[in-house]
Amino acid sequence: MPVTSAIVEFESSSVGYKSFNGTPHTFGIAESGHGDDDPDPDFYTLLQDSGREGLPESPFDRNVWASLSESEGSLRAINTWDAAFLSAGPFQHTAGTNGGKGELPGVLDTVRENARDAYWHHFGRFGVKPIGAEISGGAKRAYFELHGEKLDAPEKKRQLRRFKWPHRFREALRDEEISRWVLTESFRRLGRL
Repeated sequence: MPVTSAIVEFESSSVGYKSFNGTPHTFGIAESGHGDDDPDPDFYTLLQDSGREGLPESPFDRNVWASLSESEGSLRAINTWDAAFLSAGPFQHTAGTNGGKGELPGVLDTVRENARDAYWHHFGRFGVKPIGAEISGGAKRAYFELHGEKLDAPEKKRQLRRFKWPHRFREALRDEEISRWVLTESFRRLGRL
């Protein structure tokens, strides 16, 4: 029986998929956090918990944010398939598109400033740190630095799509101290605008 061979070509895309014979295939991870085995509260339910730290104090403010909950994820939502390389949390803070700064490292900067032990446990000891944080458009934005390398170009940020990084963020968002500061920084944006 003759052996045949085939040439398989994948074409890269900047939006998290590759095409094979003209058909797009995703190569990212997306998790809403609403699974049956370990559900975390959807954003609407989370916002109705007036005793949780990091949430707006005003019921009106919580209700405004809750009205947007359908377009956002849960507390531990993550994804790596879009043009922003990695996004996490209920507001889907991103690592930033192309070579730009992102809100996710800005949020991590707030975590590092206010919850040093939790930051070290979940991120610092793995070589991740936010650098160059600044307020822009109401949001705190920064770059990620990974093992001393500033992630300021698409080819550098692509490594954030590897399973270990979205997993690391999803697991960190289970930590009450991390989630408190992620929520606090997220809600600060509205006050800055």
